[in-house]
Amino acid sequence: MFNFAHTWTAQASRLPTPAHGTVEWTASCGTRLTLRPVRTSDAALLGDLFERGLSRAARYSRFHGAVGRLSDARLTWMATADFDRHAAFIVTCQQDGLEHAVGEGRWVRTAAAPGAEFALAVADAWQRQGIGGRLLAALVQAGRDQGLTCLTGDVMPGNRAMQALAGGQHFDCADHPAEAGLVQAQLSLAPPVRAGFFSGSWLH
Repeated sequence: MFNFAHTWTAQASRLPTPAHGTVEWTASCGTRLTLRPVRTSDAALLGDLFERGLSRAARYSRFHGAVGRLSDARLTWMATADFDRHAAFIVTCQQDGLEHAVGEGRWVRTAAAPGAEFALAVADAWQRQGIGGRLLAALVQAGRDQGLTCLTGDVMPGNRAMQALAGGQHFDCADHPAEAGLVQAQLSLAPPVRAGFFSGSWLH
């Protein structure tokens, strides 16, 4: 959904801390979903999400280009987050006794000010289940916890659903200041929330 292709080569150095726990809820379709920090063992789940869970159009919106199967190296990076330079979450469900990924989201710090670029994707079959909103809220909270000043993401102009999702969480969506034909979603972050990672209305 958001363009993230140009940042994936960064290297993560640490795994998520136990403080970033899991959240479970029942989607409107009746399926139990789990949002949790990504694990290094999730590379295959992410690969299946991008290859089978997203249509060609959805992959184009996520990576801003035609993308087929992601390389093992890229998936390994996407499954490794230190929650300092790189934060990443995955949403999964259980089907036939197996775990399946239905959504993912992440941010990576930029080299300039203490801000980060973010991206997220939800499987086509799992749209309108509140997954994107919960992922974005988790990324915002993780950003606040890490002292980021802002989160920004690039959105394709025709991706009205993503613009609405970002706008619903108080992101400003406007023409991109540097890349013609794109929309930039940006949120200035308040000081870190001290009550804990999972405080806030996004759990409900």
